[in-house]
Amino acid sequence: MASLSDQAKAAQMAAQASNKVAEGTKTAGGSSTVAGAAAVAGVGAAVVAGTIGLPFAGILAGGAAVAGGAATMRSDDVGDTARKVGNAASGLFGNLKKFNEKHNITGKTYAAAKASIAKAQEVNKEYGITQKVESAAVRTARAASEVNEKYKVTDQVGAALGAGLDKVTKLVDGTTPDEIQEAEQANAKALKD
Repeated sequence: MASLSDQAKAAQMAAQASNKVAEGTKTAGGSSTVAGAAAVAGVGAAVVAGTIGLPFAGILAGGAAVAGGAATMRSDDVGDTARKVGNAASGLFGNLKKFNEKHNITGKTYAAAKASIAKAQEVNKEYGITQKVESAAVRTARAASEVNEKYKVTDQVGAALGAGLDKVTKLVDGTTPDEIQEAEQANAKALKD
C-alpha cells in the first residue's frame, strides 16, 4: 500500500491535471469543440485502420480521439485547425440529433432491424440455412487443412513473409536479419538478468 505522502502527491497531481484539462477546454472553446474534434479523429482513425486491416483498430481509434481532443487545446495552427474541425463536427452532431428527433430515424431503424431479424430467423428455421453453412464451413476447413498439410502452404507463406519483412528492414535502416536476431537475443538475456 502506498504511503500517505505518496497518496497526497498523487492527489495533488490529479488536481493539477484536472485544472490543466479545464484550462485547455476553455482554450478550445468548450467541451463540445473538444468532443467534436475527438469524435472526428477517432472515427477517422477507425475507418483508416479498419480499411487497411490494422489490428487493434479500436485502440488506435481511442488514442486518435484523445489526440484529436487534446489538439484543440493547443495555441498554434494545429490547435486552430482542430478547433475548426471540432466546432464543425459539434454543429453537425447537433443538427443530426434534431433531424433524428424530427423523423425518428433511430426508432425506425430499430424497428426495421427487429423485423429483419425475425424474418431471417423464420427463413433459417424453415430452410436450415445456418446448418447448411456450418456444414459447408466444416468441409471447407477440413479440405483447407488437408491442402495445407500436403503442400505446406502456411510454412511457405510464413517463410516468404519473414523474408519480405527482413528485406524491408534492411532497406529502411540497413539492419541485417542476423543483427536483428542478435539484438533480440541480447534484449532477452538482459531481461532474464
